[in-house]
Amino acid sequence: MKLAIFGAVVAAAGLALGVDGLIYSGGLWLASGLLIAWILAARNRESASTASAFTIEDEGEIGRIERSGVRGAPGTWPGFALMLAIGLVSMALGIFEVGFTGDDQGYRWLPIVMGILITLLTFISLPARLGWLEPEVLAAKMESAKASRAEADAAVSPISGGDEVGPKARLERLEELRRSDLITPGEYEEQRQRILGSI
Repeated sequence: MKLAIFGAVVAAAGLALGVDGLIYSGGLWLASGLLIAWILAARNRESASTASAFTIEDEGEIGRIERSGVRGAPGTWPGFALMLAIGLVSMALGIFEVGFTGDDQGYRWLPIVMGILITLLTFISLPARLGWLEPEVLAAKMESAKASRAEADAAVSPISGGDEVGPKARLERLEELRRSDLITPGEYEEQRQRILGSI
């Protein structure tokens, strides 16, 4: 939808300035943005109706449903081709100066830059489309890494306990961590200095 809004703004600017190239570019982006929004809405409706149609009465069906996956989901490669076409047509409008004449030559860089940006973003999505990168798996790994880091920070940093825990208690906790070999000597000294510095 952002592409459609941007296209509407560019087309309106083209109308106000009398630059046909901006009108063509803005119209392309407006139409493309609306088409993409319509496709995504249709896909969401389809997936919602498909999800509500599943009732698992046999545990053997679970594996079949899980294996169906989204890699072969309809619309994935056509969406890639659509975005690539939008990017290439945008660049072509600027490169071949379609609708840009005389004093309007400076505006032709807008569709060229926008086309390059759309094309690059399209190719950046290629690993996910090929199944090399699964967004859900990546998000789960990132959350796991954040949780592990938070646990490590809590174990290493005895000074994180709020105002209710005094310096003496924090130093004792730090000493326990050192004796248990849960922190390195360098970490022990760094935390010790931080605690003493907070007194």
